[in-house]
Amino acid sequence: MPPNAKPVFRAVVAAAVEFHARRLWERFEDTVCFAITMPSEEHPVVAAIMGAAGSEFGLAVYRGEGAMRQWQAAWENDPTAEAYQESLDLIHFSMTPMRDIPPELRRVLRETGYSKPIAPLFLAKEPGQVARELRRREAETMLYAIRAILAADDAGELVALAPPLEPRAQVLTLHASGDPREPEVHVVVETHEAGADEPIEPIPVPDNVRSLEIVDSPWVIGMPVLPHRVRGEDRTLFAVIVLDPSSELVVKCSVIAGFDVAAAAQAVFEAFAGDNMTGWRGLPHVIVFASQALFESIGPALSELGVACGFEPSVTAFDELVEELAGQIVPGAGDPDDDAAELDRLPEPGDLEGWLRADETATRRIVRYAEDNDAVTRRALRRFFGDRADADKLMEIPSVRAAMLAWLLIDYRAKKGRRTLAERYLDGPASQVERELLLGRIESRPSFYRVESIRDETVELVDLVHGHTVTVWDEIIADLSTPDLILAARVRPAGDFRFLDVLGPPLDAQMAERAFSFLDKRGLRLTPEGLAERSHLIGRLWEWMFQEMAKPLMLQNTDGEPLELQVASFTVADPAALEASLAARGDVRAREAGERDWIWVRPNRDGSDTHLARLELIGGRLVVEVNSSQRLARVRQWLEQIAGVAFEASEQRQLDLADIDTGPPGGGPEGEMPPEAREILQEQLRAHYMAWIDEPVLMLQGKTPREVCRTEAGRQKVRRMIRSLPRVGDGTIEPPREEMLRELGL
Repeated sequence: MPPNAKPVFRAVVAAAVEFHARRLWERFEDTVCFAITMPSEEHPVVAAIMGAAGSEFGLAVYRGEGAMRQWQAAWENDPTAEAYQESLDLIHFSMTPMRDIPPELRRVLRETGYSKPIAPLFLAKEPGQVARELRRREAETMLYAIRAILAADDAGELVALAPPLEPRAQVLTLHASGDPREPEVHVVVETHEAGADEPIEPIPVPDNVRSLEIVDSPWVIGMPVLPHRVRGEDRTLFAVIVLDPSSELVVKCSVIAGFDVAAAAQAVFEAFAGDNMTGWRGLPHVIVFASQALFESIGPALSELGVACGFEPSVTAFDELVEELAGQIVPGAGDPDDDAAELDRLPEPGDLEGWLRADETATRRIVRYAEDNDAVTRRALRRFFGDRADADKLMEIPSVRAAMLAWLLIDYRAKKGRRTLAERYLDGPASQVERELLLGRIESRPSFYRVESIRDETVELVDLVHGHTVTVWDEIIADLSTPDLILAARVRPAGDFRFLDVLGPPLDAQMAERAFSFLDKRGLRLTPEGLAERSHLIGRLWEWMFQEMAKPLMLQNTDGEPLELQVASFTVADPAALEASLAARGDVRAREAGERDWIWVRPNRDGSDTHLARLELIGGRLVVEVNSSQRLARVRQWLEQIAGVAFEASEQRQLDLADIDTGPPGGGPEGEMPPEAREILQEQLRAHYMAWIDEPVLMLQGKTPREVCRTEAGRQKVRRMIRSLPRVGDGTIEPPREEMLRELGL
């Protein structure tokens, strides 16, 4: 690294971490982009925030004269298509677990001393070449882009415009100048033009091929990008593959450097003429092209000869073949095991960095072992996700894939009596360090945990099943979690430390109870024995969670009824008689003395009131407001028993979510709660929860927690519910969990 490069790289790493912490993907969809001008680039770059899709978090920066067209092509074409990949002029970063970053792509991180478990992976991709690490000038461009976006956001000027998918479109443009670490940024809306794609030129069929007979045989022909680099060759490598799907035989496989469509076509013509691995000669009667470039270049000419040609970007048999051959067809381009040296000896018990590196390396090797042994089978996927889940789609999400592999490693047996993947690995290539870490995983047990507190890179967890508290070291979880979040996970030892293997989706307290009910209906007992025997059912929560998130928001009142603002009017023949009747009721309170305005309430055991309806006498009419049709029916029932009161009409009004108070108690400004208010709220909360013990609970089928505790299964359920109770107020008011458990003998 040049001497003057290190400050730039250090600055861009820090900027990327700050960018990630800003969580801009929560406000900007992947369809939003910004144009940015800067001294380091001749043409405006086009930047897109990554993360809204939930799988990759970072920033993509398209460069060059065709930057806008590149961004558009990402949405119009299949991003895996060879023509798209070949034309890319792109730099980007994505936050990635350090264990997933290949050693050859960690140079920037090593040189800048960055060693945290989740790190920015920087890549540069020039047209026609393979992806590589950033160079100094590219790092400066990325630094300008990140800092310009953050500065515009700080100024409140970063807004989302309509996706610029037309040849001429209005784009939010950031003009950055000065020091890339603190650029001056001027934000305007400007018109940008996107060029057109260069057409694929048709390639004529040679005479020796035109004269061949058409044979009754189908072929699939593709030109996939190879995930390899060959020393001394910076161009992208492609494999021209010809497959006979009827026999699953590979007819021809050639490697070419660079996106040379003419060379690829020549390889196909040679295969027709007999230069192939089967000796077959002739034109197939059907060709399915998995390469758009080959389809457009030679498909029309072959169609004129009577060959039925079509284009399918994804053909299952072909895709499986490509995956199988990817590590074999390039000499010297395999995946050598460079990790073994890191696993020669155990780190010292208190060496955190040593255990992190060892765990990262061991995990990478075990995942590779699982892939080499085809351990992720359809049967295993169905076992974890369920028969109806879209397992392939779920496995595209890194966190879901990691959870499935963590379960597969320890718990999955293809048949009764078969060994688990961990047991097989222990009997095979496991080193001393891997053996230590694997045995720790095997001895750990799955459970559900509530996040008690987060401090730096450590997370304190409360086990909802066993009741004990444990501290784990996991910077990713510490970065993404919040107190009271519920996690399904294994806690395992590593030296003097504890690491976490997450098995299910993170859940808030309300969703957690619905998740527990979901698991209970499927036969999972939330006991140590039940979780150990049927841990695979935790995997069903992934599909369930995405289905729950897709449901429309259902707001309910405190009685569990759909929230509907109902306004009804009643005629009142004798207002004085009405006022006397209301004053005589013990569940009606006057809002203000002397005013004809009342609240119908339900007194609670802790001394508080639940407001059920508002009643206001205006002239000769009584106007009643409630938040559900059921409450309207109940209030109407007793009002119409008052002499001279008759129902007139009712209407349902639109509920404005902005009117719902979700702020801190007391209606004051957000921030730290005054000590006096905290003491009052703490005592009110204690009284509420101690009374809750003897109140009917919907989640307990209308029984009280004390009644449910008469059985062992009920005791376990109530114990878990109490341990998962979240904080309230400003996040510092704790429910009296231990006092409640003692009161119930739990």
